[in-house]
Amino acid sequence: MNHVGTKNILEACARYNPAIKKFILISSQAAAGPSTDGRPVDDHSLPHPISDYGRSKLLAEEEARAYKDRFPVLIIRPPSVYGPRDRDVYELFRWASRGVTIKISGGERYFNLCYVEDLTAALLLAAESRTESGSIYFVAEKRAYSWSEFRAVLLSSGGVKAHEITVPYAVAYLMALIAELASQFTRRPVLMNRQKVVEAVQPYWLCDVDKLENELCFQAEYPLQKGMELSWQWYRKNLWL
Repeated sequence: MNHVGTKNILEACARYNPAIKKFILISSQAAAGPSTDGRPVDDHSLPHPISDYGRSKLLAEEEARAYKDRFPVLIIRPPSVYGPRDRDVYELFRWASRGVTIKISGGERYFNLCYVEDLTAALLLAAESRTESGSIYFVAEKRAYSWSEFRAVLLSSGGVKAHEITVPYAVAYLMALIAELASQFTRRPVLMNRQKVVEAVQPYWLCDVDKLENELCFQAEYPLQKGMELSWQWYRKNLWL
C-alpha cells in the first residue's frame, strides 16, 4: 500500500535524517477524486477518491502531512502522466497504431494531462523553491481536453487513422472482471481493472494548476500535440510500436 511505504520512509527520515531539506511526495489526482460539477478541483477541495489506489494515495498524503512540523513536506498531485517509458497511456498508442481506438459509452469526458518532462521540471522547481510545509500542488498542462480532442491529437500526432469502437459500460466492466480473474492464474497484473473502468467513466477529471503557477512561477512547456509527437517518436524508435 502507498501509505505504508510512505509512512516507513517518513519514520526513517525523522529518525535518521531529521534535517532533511524537503520531503516531496508524488501523489496523484486520484487522491482528490474527480470533479463532481465540472469545476477543476484544487488543494482546498474535499478529497473523495473513488478507487483503492486513490484512497491509498490520500492516506499517504495524510502520513506526510503529519510530519509537516518536523521537516518541510510537499505533496505533488499529477493527473495521468504520459510520455516515454509510460505503459498505461501507451496502450492507447498501441491500439491506435493498429487502427483502433476504444471509447466507453456515456457521453463526452474531460480531463487534464501532464507530459513527463513537465512533471520532472515541476519536481525540480518544487525541490529548489521555498514552499510552505504541507502544501499541495497539482501539476498539469493548463487546459483540459475532451476525449474527442484527445483522440484527434493522438491520431494526428502519430500520422495514423483509426476506427473508434464504443463499448457499453457494462461490457467494459465485465471485460475488466474477466481480466482480473485471468490474472489470478497468470500472476501478471492487469492494466485495466474494474476500479479503473469506474475512474475512466467519470465526466470530469479536472484540476486547478493556478497555485503552482502563482507560487512557483511554473508553466507547462509541452502542450498535448507536442508531447504526443515526442511520445510517438520514442515508442517507435524503441520498437514499442
